Amino acid sequence: MKKEIIAVLVLLAMAWLSMPQLDHHVEPWLDTVVLPGEVEAARWVKNNVDGLFLAGIFGGELVMGIASQPSLVGGDWAANINSPKQMSDMDEFYKTDSADKAEEIWRNYNASYAWFPARQVYAGYGWIGANEEKMSDPRFEVVYTNPEVRVYKLSEST
Repeated sequence: MKKEIIAVLVLLAMAWLSMPQLDHHVEPWLDTVVLPGEVEAARWVKNNVDGLFLAGIFGGELVMGIASQPSLVGGDWAANINSPKQMSDMDEFYKTDSADKAEEIWRNYNASYAWFPARQVYAGYGWIGANEEKMSDPRFEVVYTNPEVRVYKLSEST
């Protein structure tokens, strides 16, 4: 009986000590997953552009829901047999610091636009910070911006 009580106490202590790590993993889910400026941007998209978007799940859902535009992930993407590959590619698109890699993914899907919100994105394999530095390359052009999101297209000169 004494061994069982010690085992339970050890398990409770381990659970209690792991709570700070749990907070780190839960935090993005408790924060806003779509910013007010993104809603404004989706309304702009509805009235101004047409085409496939490279976006995380929540940005893709927003673009599909408000602007009726398809997204590589988000919206009806889950019905696609290639969903795991698409999530992996979107994850890589946001993570990479390489403009070459970003353009390669963009062209592989013949995408029209890319969605870069001022928050973490969820492309299917975890919350990540979108590495936007690569988008300063002349191959990419901002077509819409507000303090909470930027929408890019491939430059006409590429």
